[in-house]
Amino acid sequence: MKWKVIMFILMLLSIVSIYGEDNIIVELDPSNVNTKVGDTFNLTLNVKNIPNNTKCGGLETYICFNSSILNITKDNIILSNIANSANLKDVSVLNGKVWISLVWFNNQPSGNFTIATLRFKALNSTKTEVYLKGTKISNNEGIAYENVKLKNSSVTIIPIKPDLVGEITSPKLLKAYANNTVSVLVRNIGERNITNNFSVKLLVDTNEVGSSIINGLNVGESKEINFTFIPTEERNYVLCILVDCNNNIDESNESNNKYVTELYAIEEPISVNLIPSTNIIKTGKTFEVNIVLNNITANRPVKAIEGILVYDPNVLECENFTFLINASKENGILFENITYEKGKVLFKIMDGNINHSLTIATVKFKALNDGNSDIKLTNLVVSDANGYKFNKVFINKANIKIFTITLEQIISSNKSLEIHGLVNGNVTGNINNEYNIHATISEGEVSGIIKDKKVMLKIVGNAKLNINEKETLYNTKFEGIINGTVVDNNKIVGKFIGSISIKGYTVNISGDFNGYISDNTIRGSYTGNVEGPITGPCSGNVVFTLELLEVSEILPYSKEEIKTIKKKNINVSIIPLKEIPVNITIPLVNVSLDKVLEKINESAIEKVINVVKVVDVDVENISEYIKPVAVASEGFNITKTDTNVNETIVNNKKIVKGKITMNVVNTSKKGFITIIIPIGNVVSLNVTVDNKELKEFNDPEVNTSLGWYVYQEGILEITLVKDPILEVEFVKEINITKEETYERRNTWKTSPAIRYHDVAEDVKSYILKTFIQVSNVYAGNDIDLNFAKGLKKNPILATDEKITKDTILIGGPVANPLTKKLMDKFPIKVTNEYPGKNKGVIEMIKLNVKISDHLYKEVKVLLLAGSDRWGTKAAVEYFKTLDNIPEEPIFVEWKDGKAVRIEKP
Repeated sequence: MKWKVIMFILMLLSIVSIYGEDNIIVELDPSNVNTKVGDTFNLTLNVKNIPNNTKCGGLETYICFNSSILNITKDNIILSNIANSANLKDVSVLNGKVWISLVWFNNQPSGNFTIATLRFKALNSTKTEVYLKGTKISNNEGIAYENVKLKNSSVTIIPIKPDLVGEITSPKLLKAYANNTVSVLVRNIGERNITNNFSVKLLVDTNEVGSSIINGLNVGESKEINFTFIPTEERNYVLCILVDCNNNIDESNESNNKYVTELYAIEEPISVNLIPSTNIIKTGKTFEVNIVLNNITANRPVKAIEGILVYDPNVLECENFTFLINASKENGILFENITYEKGKVLFKIMDGNINHSLTIATVKFKALNDGNSDIKLTNLVVSDANGYKFNKVFINKANIKIFTITLEQIISSNKSLEIHGLVNGNVTGNINNEYNIHATISEGEVSGIIKDKKVMLKIVGNAKLNINEKETLYNTKFEGIINGTVVDNNKIVGKFIGSISIKGYTVNISGDFNGYISDNTIRGSYTGNVEGPITGPCSGNVVFTLELLEVSEILPYSKEEIKTIKKKNINVSIIPLKEIPVNITIPLVNVSLDKVLEKINESAIEKVINVVKVVDVDVENISEYIKPVAVASEGFNITKTDTNVNETIVNNKKIVKGKITMNVVNTSKKGFITIIIPIGNVVSLNVTVDNKELKEFNDPEVNTSLGWYVYQEGILEITLVKDPILEVEFVKEINITKEETYERRNTWKTSPAIRYHDVAEDVKSYILKTFIQVSNVYAGNDIDLNFAKGLKKNPILATDEKITKDTILIGGPVANPLTKKLMDKFPIKVTNEYPGKNKGVIEMIKLNVKISDHLYKEVKVLLLAGSDRWGTKAAVEYFKTLDNIPEEPIFVEWKDGKAVRIEKP
């Protein structure tokens, strides 16, 4: 029955037609389509201008296409809601045609409407058309419209292609005169795989450096290729990458195959160092100097080196110059040459390939006469394997001191000298009238210090030991110390200490020593005692003959030297003073002196930095606050400390006298120590070392051989050069009130030692009272200033002050410039919107602020602020109820006329 109705309608459409005022349009939209092979695109079948009075009773049409170019299935034809409302529907696809037939018996459409959406797939690249054919439309009476205009769609299918690009990924800087690897990354960013070969070239300043073939590249893949290039001077080079330079590949974009960049080539320096086996030599002795090539790499190996080694022939003689590398050879001839002339050695060698740092030659010298000689290189030329000269060659020189000196000369010079050398000698002894020992030391080592006629020598070596002229032991270890003072006619009086290993046991000898010095020999006798497996009285003789190899003067540091050293990394530790409840100690670590207090643990920092603030208030307990001493030391040790503080009342004033004593020992030939003591504000100060007065740093009479001190902002910084006893005496004078006098006289009444006259009475916590008393309170405006007066008398209207002590900020960043300056450091950012209406926050941070050239201290900054004035008031009022300064932010709200704590908004 269905097909009979359709055939009847078609007969009517073919026999009867009507005309309308406007053309009825049946169109495929869009009219022009651009797509790629493999992509899909949509066309919509639309009907326009159907009269409202006659409507659309039926539609039939073919949509034709080239099936070798385009493809569509029935599933890809989506009827619209209007088309689906048709009472009769027929849709099919066959042989490049889409057939659509629709009949409406009721709810017939009119005006403009869509029939269907057709989704095509592009199969091949070309230009084609999708067109309408056999299109008929009837009205609600089954009469065909005559004025029907068809609009087709033109489709252009673009072929998919690959797209090649390249870039230089490394290096970012070229090395002049060296092989540089230039890494190039080539990518296919197109839509088609490449199966054919294509070439990639590197050009430098338009000159081709290299070319490489890539065998195909799939979509999304990349390949790295490397070129090598040697820049022959220091300058900028233009590097250009050409991908597919022969145009073998048909690409979607042929304009992006070129990559250009500019890189600078810099020559890496090398060094040729002269390294002597010693800088001080005795007349008649020999020493060696090595010639060392440094900073040589395989990227730029060395091939040849030549130059002239220069020295003073009046004090030195060159005995031998020996190359330690093998010279190249051609026809049996070595490419090397060594020529000796007076005061110089001319040398030249060619080696095939030196690609790492090494010693190329060693030179043997003999010391002829007392004096001083530089040994240096001139006319030095180093060439690389490609024949290019190294232009950046750093050369050092060696300085040799030649001397003939005796112990008598050293002692009579009245200088502080350190000596090193070799020693031979004998030690004899009679122990308990039972054992006779005779130790012979050969080629031992001696070291010591001779200062102000005082001699301290340490002798270490292996000895041949004979006991009672019967038993002989070899390779026994001997250590001895002579510590004495030289008096008239080179006599030496002091102590002798020695230890000898005997059959696994150590015999220790100690006693008084008397002797004399002649040439480089010390002779004398000792009387004392023996400890060990053998005990009892002992006496004997010693003879030590010294061969002095090194003598150097011991000089104290100057102020300028110490200032320079203190800027570098030096040992820092914390020395506890008397009555310290917790032994605050820091291991010796390399840190900058400027950061000394940052290395102390948090509780120790509190004790150190709060001294300056609290000590002038709580003078009764000053010894509790003068505790840690920060020490920066080079060559000094503090072995003992003591603190003594007493207080008296004179004319309603507290007179506090304190004394700090330290035993500070210099353990090196040259050293200093800087000690930082927080003593608070004082009215008088006296510092002595070794019973001699220390002056201030800027005092024109400062004695730099003793040391000096700097005192500012309650911190005493002492730098010592002299040892051993340091004494610091100070006096503090503080006015006291009648109330305090009354409380002192009435011993039955107890009160805290600190007076809080500026703090609001409704602050109950002594911790908060102390913090408010010693802090600066800054308010942002007049309203906040009134809130601040609820904490402390005379708060400050904030401008842009520098924070140097504990601080309380009242008001947010809009009102208070200091809050604005520090807002980013606080964990909670206060704004007009956050934490919200009538809400505020209490939060605290810690800052390190500079209080002297070498010292920083940590201060607390407390913020009491809100999003509005009521929030700020809530923060101030609630803070007054706390027991401690909060470590974490507290949120508050002004509610029902009081401040309450709330959860984080």
